[in-house]
Amino acid sequence: MRAIVLLLAGLLMGLASFGQVASSTQYGVVKIGTGLSVTNGVLNATGGGGSSVAYQKITATSTIAPTAGYTVISVDNGSTAIAVNLDPASTVGAIVVVKRYDNSSTANVQINATGTAQMQNTLGQFGDGILLPTGGGTRHWGFVWNGSNYEQISQ
Repeated sequence: MRAIVLLLAGLLMGLASFGQVASSTQYGVVKIGTGLSVTNGVLNATGGGGSSVAYQKITATSTIAPTAGYTVISVDNGSTAIAVNLDPASTVGAIVVVKRYDNSSTANVQINATGTAQMQNTLGQFGDGILLPTGGGTRHWGFVWNGSNYEQISQ
C-alpha cells in the first residue's frame, strides 16, 4: 500500500509540474477502482480487484469473505491464539492484508483459506494455511486472490 501511495504522490507531483493540478500541497481525493483520471485537479486512481476498500477488526477466530478490491483485516487478539479463515474473494485480483492490531497481539494468528483454496507460504508453496509471525519485524502479510488460491505478495 505504501508503494501505491508513493507512486500516486509522484504522479501528482508530475501533474502539478504540468499545471494540471491546482496545488502541489493538496492532493485531493484518491479513489480505488478501474482507470486513472484527473478531474478538476483531483487524481482518481483505480485498480486492483475492485472499486472499494474494506477494513475489519477481529478479536476472535473469524471467517471472512472479501468482497472489496482491497481488504485489511486487523487482528486484536492479545495473548489468545486465533485463526483468520478466508473464503474465496468475490473478484480475481482482490488484495487481502492480515495484520496485527498493535504490539499487544503476541499469540499465534493462523491464516487459512476455506474450501479447496490454499494459502501461499514464504517459500512459494501452497498449503492449508500460514502462521503470521509473533516476533518483531513482519507483523502483516498481503495476499492476492488468483481465482483459485491466495498468493502471498508481501511480508
